[in-house]
Amino acid sequence: GHSRDREVFGAWNSMATCAHSKPACIFFLLTATMCPSTAFMGPAAGTFNTHTARLRTSSHARGVLRSGSVSISMVGERPGPDAIKGKTASDKLQEQIDSDATDISAEQANKFDIGVSQFQKVPSATWTGTSTLERRVDTPLIGVWGQTWDSEMAAKVRQGALSWPQLVLDRALDLVEDSFQKRNTPPSGRQGSGYYFNKLGAPQRHRIVVIGSGWGSHAFVKSLDATNYDVTLVSPRNYFLFTPMLAGAATGTVELRSITESIRAANPDVNYLEATVTEVVPGTKTISCQSVVCQGAECSIDDFDLEYDSLVYGVGAGVNTFGIKGVKDHCFFLKQVNDAARLREAIGNTFERANLPDMSDEERLRTLTFVVVGAGPTGVELTAELKDFVEEDAARFYPHLLPFIRIKVLEASDRVLMQFEEGLQGKAVKDLEKRSSRAEGLLSSLPDDYVTVMLKSSVKEVSATDMTLNDGTVIPYGIAVWAAGIGPLPLTLDLIKNVPEQNADAKARGRLLCDRWMRVAGCPGVIALGDASYVADDPLPATAQVAAQQGAYLARIYNRQYDMMPLIPTKRLGATAETLGGVRFNQGVLAKPFQFLNLGILAYTGNKNALAQVEVSGSKFEIAGLVGWLSWRSVYLSKQVSKRNMAMVAFDTHTHT
Repeated sequence: GHSRDREVFGAWNSMATCAHSKPACIFFLLTATMCPSTAFMGPAAGTFNTHTARLRTSSHARGVLRSGSVSISMVGERPGPDAIKGKTASDKLQEQIDSDATDISAEQANKFDIGVSQFQKVPSATWTGTSTLERRVDTPLIGVWGQTWDSEMAAKVRQGALSWPQLVLDRALDLVEDSFQKRNTPPSGRQGSGYYFNKLGAPQRHRIVVIGSGWGSHAFVKSLDATNYDVTLVSPRNYFLFTPMLAGAATGTVELRSITESIRAANPDVNYLEATVTEVVPGTKTISCQSVVCQGAECSIDDFDLEYDSLVYGVGAGVNTFGIKGVKDHCFFLKQVNDAARLREAIGNTFERANLPDMSDEERLRTLTFVVVGAGPTGVELTAELKDFVEEDAARFYPHLLPFIRIKVLEASDRVLMQFEEGLQGKAVKDLEKRSSRAEGLLSSLPDDYVTVMLKSSVKEVSATDMTLNDGTVIPYGIAVWAAGIGPLPLTLDLIKNVPEQNADAKARGRLLCDRWMRVAGCPGVIALGDASYVADDPLPATAQVAAQQGAYLARIYNRQYDMMPLIPTKRLGATAETLGGVRFNQGVLAKPFQFLNLGILAYTGNKNALAQVEVSGSKFEIAGLVGWLSWRSVYLSKQVSKRNMAMVAFDTHTHT
């Protein structure tokens, strides 16, 4: 039979599984044959850093180097005698950059909560389930990049959005149009060719700089025909991460390498720079960056500037701790590869520590208490994965520890999974708190109520061993995971502070104010995607689904040669006509604004149960139980970004089921 062990102590060995399972071995070898290793560079433990944001630096330009048609101002010294030395020098320097680049003050954390806050009611002006949000009808007199409106243009902008059937058909036609374009575009096989290999004296092409490698940025570069532009992506993370499966990676259900894709593999004609963006200067159309450079055992931080014609701003958001004392020091997060790897190792260490004979029962109970703060999709799915791990694997390998295991979910509001309908919310709590009926003999010593969902329970302070709630309750714990909300990065807050137009709408809450074509107000040439953007007359939830659709939409705008500078993006003179232009819901040479197609929301609740909520033409359909789990599993599998990832995820989940 197939191995079901979730190894939480390190990287899982595929070849070891082959020794126990011939079908798994054949599947693994076929996967390796279909997907050569040279096409992908996955994350190695401890080698990837996970944030793109701004930190404060003081440096002076030392010269300008031009390579191709992208200008780089090199700043800073090469590694010298004062450079940090040692095996982990690079990691330490990058941690220094990341810490400064993601930390915001307690005041900012409370003021700018991007997602559905776990500490307050959901305002009616933001996300309320999958319902279409009410649009603002007022139209400004001046465009976000200073364009002047007239009555004719205003009337075109006010044209109604497509109905649900029209939008579905339009997206299907988009996919067909994309296939025609790919077929007509000869493969270049160049790696970042626009950046490095432009012929001397050739006309300078439009320079697109992309910040970040998350959902929006990845969808943009993957769909973009980069042979017509000079495209450079800047991020300290050289891979895309399928974040919805991070909870499974933290408990060993899937491997981290299975849910990542190299940015270079996503589009060979996009140049990648491993660096952290530290500042955006719209006035000069430049960004400042920092990168860790190593020569031998010596490492230092180098600074450089990069010029752009268009800037795709896809930095996303960071973890919001709401300024609560002790959260950063004592809680695990679950947002990046390193977070899942650290949590996975900690779970294994916790069980081994609790297994030592000199530990008292009281200390063993504390050590095996897992606290998850936040009952949104991340918190619920992590709890479900932990529950599966306890009932399937811990029951087999640590049966004597089962009486001491506790999992507590803390939620400050009065409900879990705020995006779902009330009936599904109740089903989620029931699924989480119900012990599995499988393997009753092994689970007989596991308390029936070992999983507890605690509503209206907000955190006041966190110490190394205890968590104090605002009502005075003290919860001893061994591992605490913070999944209570997201907030803006310092890079975004600095840009908002420096651009007066960004302070026009308080509802943006730390996001960049944009129009319906995602153009950033007061920043000509800057387009924002995903969690870092806020469209005033069409607010959208901060989800991967929204960011990915925005990235693909923007790529089509560039592929179809629209000029983003006019009031309404307009086809350039001489642009190639769209193959299906005659049957599209378009406005001739004018680009349609972005419209979000809600494909539904999913959440795994444990023991092969999941929730699915789908909205079709205003009607909501609710699915739960085993059928919901099949829907959840099939959607997550189909949404993998490559055939390689799809095969590896299927392989992981098959051997762990």
